[in-house]
Amino acid sequence: MTTRSKLPPDVLRDIEKFVVSAKNMKGPTSNTNLDIAKDAAEILRRTLSQTKGKDSSFQTMIQNVRDACRLMKEAYPYGPLISNVTRRVLYILRDEYQITRLEESKPHEQEDEHEDLALSTNDDKLARTFNPALDSQIASTIASAATALSQTERINFFQLKNNIMEHLTNNFMQDFDDVHKNIQKQAPEHIAEGEVILTYGYSQTVEKFLLFAAKKIKFKVIVCEAAPECKGHKLAQKLAENEVETTIIPDTLAYAYMARVSKVVLGTYLVVANGGLIAPAGSHGVAVAAQYHRVPVIVCTAMIKITPIYPSTTDLCEFGRLRDPSEILPYDAVLSAAGRGDPDNWVQVLNASVDYIPPELIALFITNDDLGCAYAPTYIYRLLLQLYNPEDSDL
Repeated sequence: MTTRSKLPPDVLRDIEKFVVSAKNMKGPTSNTNLDIAKDAAEILRRTLSQTKGKDSSFQTMIQNVRDACRLMKEAYPYGPLISNVTRRVLYILRDEYQITRLEESKPHEQEDEHEDLALSTNDDKLARTFNPALDSQIASTIASAATALSQTERINFFQLKNNIMEHLTNNFMQDFDDVHKNIQKQAPEHIAEGEVILTYGYSQTVEKFLLFAAKKIKFKVIVCEAAPECKGHKLAQKLAENEVETTIIPDTLAYAYMARVSKVVLGTYLVVANGGLIAPAGSHGVAVAAQYHRVPVIVCTAMIKITPIYPSTTDLCEFGRLRDPSEILPYDAVLSAAGRGDPDNWVQVLNASVDYIPPELIALFITNDDLGCAYAPTYIYRLLLQLYNPEDSDL
């Protein structure tokens, strides 16, 4: 409750609406992840916009963002993506703070030079009462302390806040709208004429990636249906409607069809710090089959999905939740079997929601960065340094 009291009432209401909306999505899916991230980013932006009053400061903004992040993560279990958004916002805050401080320190440095020149013309009698060597040390110490203090005090909070809000509104929030556009425009560089592309399940990012390539290139697509939800049917329908030659197969045939495949294109929930993936359940088997047949695996992902946590971290446990077992085996079948035998011999039904794919099974990541580059898994650690501040690793 102490965390709640520090945030404005409007922000708390926004967080409650966010939690209700996110829970209705029934867990992470590759096509709703970006919607959740964008909503979380908007809440953090509003949190900063309402940070005001006589006690407002840079540290207050940092703390309010962290508090809002904790509330969203407490209520919505799939927290790593929310943490990524928060880390990115905090990175922008720190970056804008440094820029503002440097800009405002320049005119003050000129004023200090004029003040030093004026002081040097004062009465020489006072100067002669001090030891010259000691006087020099004291003057140097006082000057450095005064400079540090003046830089802290001279930061114009309102100017800093305006710079931060402008960056968040015009750049950060705009990035969410441009994710698919920046990824799909790279498609012609990775898909050649006449190739056979295999993908798994449904990902909106992969869908737009393939459809953009189909405007200029003719190729075939094989879609694994991703049982038991069979979301691959949706992707196959979208591709067929746009005159892309598409074949849908059961997941068990991925290995058999892999020999004729040119590339595998996958979506993902998260990219972890070692370059591995948290992807829909069943994706790992496809990646293993691709490695055996020497077929490259390409992953289309937004930069905001790259997280500094490792696959063994407890923060990822929520992504490993089991799904409803009735999707695999109906409840009536379980009950009828239970009534005929010893309870110790009842069938245990496990319906996993995600797979972990190690980095050695991945060839390239295609992201929405401004450079339009594809990155190897070994480069993920460099991207993490560009995206987040190490001070924000623990939220």
